[in-house]
Amino acid sequence: MILVGVDGSAPGRVALRWSVDRAARTREELTLAHVLDDEWGMVSARLLQELRADAQALLARELTYVRTLNPVVSAHTVLLEGSPMWRLVEESAEASLVAVGTHKTGFVRGRVIGSRSLALAGASPVPVVVVPESWNRARSGIVVGVDRSSAGRAALRFAADEAARAGSELTLVRAWSTRSFLRTEYDSDELENELVQPELDAVFSEAAAIVEQHRAGTPVRTRRVRRDTSEVLIDVTATAELLVLGSSRRDASPTTLGSVTHDVLLNLAGPVAVVHADRPAPEAAP
Repeated sequence: MILVGVDGSAPGRVALRWSVDRAARTREELTLAHVLDDEWGMVSARLLQELRADAQALLARELTYVRTLNPVVSAHTVLLEGSPMWRLVEESAEASLVAVGTHKTGFVRGRVIGSRSLALAGASPVPVVVVPESWNRARSGIVVGVDRSSAGRAALRFAADEAARAGSELTLVRAWSTRSFLRTEYDSDELENELVQPELDAVFSEAAAIVEQHRAGTPVRTRRVRRDTSEVLIDVTATAELLVLGSSRRDASPTTLGSVTHDVLLNLAGPVAVVHADRPAPEAAP
């Protein structure tokens, strides 16, 4: 089941179109979720009743819109109440992924307060796809940023599945700079040839092996770029069908995204999927 957040906005409609396209390909069911923000319980009972009626009307319109896009896709609606981000996180527990729209497409670096799509991507137990208002179908290829983290491996498997479903080529991308990659002040061709390139070869070899084990026969190509990681990945979103990023959860703040994922989600030009590491299975009781 694909859970898609709807609110009647233009970005919400774009996320809905993306979700319908994917559901038609994967034969998944769509759940259209609208969250009625109850303003922390400060809304009067009478006003809340009126807001519920408006919300139900909005969901009915969005369901009709889905059926005009593709009458074959199975879809239903759900009205939730409370904090929009946390209610979607709770509802996502039964989903295969969550899709939401965003209007954030300007170049911004650093922390930004108040972006629900970023908070959702950090907190959801399942992959979250953030779709910008500028999305269109004239795109090709699934791209995944690679590293050796557990989240990176989960992202690889997710990206391989998406490439297989879409019949698309899978591109593995690794961006680097001598300073950040080697944690050194040196910047020379000797260091690049003797240390950086062999390390990149090893990273790509491991990533390709994971893809082959998970989805044998998936066409894979690699791309290595000596440039700021965030900027490279943001550029990728201009043409890719989907960019997949692994983002490790932080123990101190599980809703916090890594700096690269955070910057990409604020500046994306195409759909971006955020995938977390698989949660360890609970130990069996003795």
